[in-house]
Amino acid sequence: MSAKKYKLCQDDYIIHHINKLYRIVALTDFADIKAGDKGGYISGEECIDNSLVDNSWVYDNSLVDNSWVVNNSKVVNNSKVVNNSKVDNSKVDNSKVDNSKVDNSWVYDNSLVDNSW
Repeated sequence: MSAKKYKLCQDDYIIHHINKLYRIVALTDFADIKAGDKGGYISGEECIDNSLVDNSWVYDNSLVDNSWVVNNSKVVNNSKVVNNSKVDNSKVDNSKVDNSKVDNSWVYDNSLVDNSW
């Protein structure tokens, strides 16, 4: 069993629509993250690979609700990835991805990617 890179902080959560999203906290150093750094909010461990093989991370007050962030992707600056979206090898910066797939891209400046499967 490989080491986990983060844990869900059970006492630090928000409610997004009807779902409880938990703040993530780094357990070890990886990429630009240090052990103890707090990340954003996710609905469960399935949202981000919890192994050190993948450097994906949700930063600051960004959130991922029932979606996936994979292959070294970053979700930053209060972004939202929601409704079965997938962010793959990409960066979402101050934007929203809703029911869509973002692949090998950078979404930024208050952009909205919606229903683009």
